[in-house]
Amino acid sequence: MPHADHFLTRLDRLSVPNVELALSLYRDHELLRHILTGVTLPDAAERVAIALAESNDGPFIVVTRDGKFVTCLGEGMSPGELPIVTRGQLDGITNRIEVYRQRVAAREKLLGPGGETAELARGLYHRGNDFSREEFVAIASWQPMLARIFFDLALDCGELAVKARQTLAPILKRTDKLRPEWNEKLHEYWKMLFAMGHFAVLAAMGGKTPFDGVIVPKSNRPADSILSGFTMHDGIISVCLKGVYAIARLGKPLLSFYKQQYASATNKYHLRESICCLVGIAARHAKLRAEVKKALLPGPQRPSTSLTKYGHALAGTAFSFIDDLDQSTCGTALMGALLACAMTKSLPENHRYRFADPALVPNDLANSIALTLPMDTSNNTSLLTEMLMFVPVAARAAPEDLYLPKDFIDLYRKPWQPKDTLDLLASYVEEIRSPLPKPEGPTRSGPCPCGSGKKYKRCCAE
Repeated sequence: MPHADHFLTRLDRLSVPNVELALSLYRDHELLRHILTGVTLPDAAERVAIALAESNDGPFIVVTRDGKFVTCLGEGMSPGELPIVTRGQLDGITNRIEVYRQRVAAREKLLGPGGETAELARGLYHRGNDFSREEFVAIASWQPMLARIFFDLALDCGELAVKARQTLAPILKRTDKLRPEWNEKLHEYWKMLFAMGHFAVLAAMGGKTPFDGVIVPKSNRPADSILSGFTMHDGIISVCLKGVYAIARLGKPLLSFYKQQYASATNKYHLRESICCLVGIAARHAKLRAEVKKALLPGPQRPSTSLTKYGHALAGTAFSFIDDLDQSTCGTALMGALLACAMTKSLPENHRYRFADPALVPNDLANSIALTLPMDTSNNTSLLTEMLMFVPVAARAAPEDLYLPKDFIDLYRKPWQPKDTLDLLASYVEEIRSPLPKPEGPTRSGPCPCGSGKKYKRCCAE
């Protein structure tokens, strides 16, 4: 191939490290294809120069638009009017491809030759909060092709979780002792709750919205934001933080929606959702922090209510962790390390996961333990504060950091029990059992306020 021969004879124009990089691209046709499709090139450009160094003064390799190698240009040699792929663009695309290849390799290692991929997919539904890091990395290799499907599945799981909760409500309102025939519905809620968190991460981890054209019935909110609406409603830490990761990953296009939601929040659900998402976006996108801080700290310009005051206090606490990201990072790791010591104290002393001292717990494990707590923050101010500390860490995490290693999970994994779901629904049960506030004004069977001595329904109500 003439192009390739000429290219190889010009490698002497490059230093040794640049020769190695040029040859790695020459041998990796798939990577070069991704580089050329991952940048915007002028329609008329038949060739492109790829920078091998940070400077745009060379060296370069020159390739055709369809991936044929033409020549090498040494340092100081000009590419003329050729469009340039910068070294930053080259590294960014290469890193993404390497991560993708690692995930494919992890999937093949987990499943083996001709492995049953359906079993891996079923794990998303049946493992609950115990879906492992290895399983996630393996299934994440499908993300570039299936992002839109993952999004649809996140919505489906969210809707099924809501329906299961609503079906259980009349029974839970009366008793904690559910008959065995209700176990299936309890299990369904548990499965759908955690599955929608997994699918939210998988849908958004690519960073670009795959949701254009999605119509959300009876809602004026952006389709992407439904991910947080479902994942944060029940206040379960591990599910909320997966929603935080998803929204922070999508970033700026959703900022105005959450600012508006915070300013107009009329219930604790929207308040918690908007604050978590705003802080997550600010943590991941430094250029947006000033705008988020301005939206949170002055507070909504509306009459002061207990909810408004609570929202201001919550927002102030949340943003303190953005002002001091080190505090958030260290606090999350310390919390996870303390939990790791408690969880592993019954293991033999020589076990790799036996930690007698929090300082011995690896940071990645400590963070993942904190980010995967299946605990309800809805009516627990202390736990909610801790979750707000975790939010910046979750927002900036790699997606696999939201999961624990399989061998660690295997130490404590137990089959699902109805109590697992009842624990998740504890705050919901407390809420639906709370007596309704007494209506203002006279009751129909009470005394009439006119002073007649008659019942209201026999007097002025007639």
